[in-house]
Amino acid sequence: MENEYKKLFNNLNEAIPSNDLFEKIVIRIGKEEKLQIVKKRIILFSLFLVASSLGLIYSFLAVQDALVSSGFAQFFSLIFSDFGIVAAYWQNFAFTLLESLPVFALVVSLSMLSLVLGIFNFLLKDIRFVNSNKLIYK
Repeated sequence: MENEYKKLFNNLNEAIPSNDLFEKIVIRIGKEEKLQIVKKRIILFSLFLVASSLGLIYSFLAVQDALVSSGFAQFFSLIFSDFGIVAAYWQNFAFTLLESLPVFALVVSLSMLSLVLGIFNFLLKDIRFVNSNKLIYK
């Protein structure tokens, strides 16, 4: 029986690698390195997204406090309670609303919102990249 195995393995042809095998291996290693970098960026962007989301919540609360403390909420509520007076003096009413608007708090809040959306955009791009490469490698 041992002789039969020797005959079988002696008759096998040697596997010859293709000419572009080295290039394929180098390309695959490069893709894997990039995939590892992107996975680390996903973790980093996720942490930034959590932190900036907390900042966004805090800035919305600050805008709400600023709207109440500046009197904007009371002026704005006049639209619903005394619409006839607001319609008669709409120019003065519009200037009063603009004057009591907490611009700085709104700018900070909108900046935080754009930061959250930007980080979320980068995070989604990286997640799509990882998912598309998982499909290729399977």
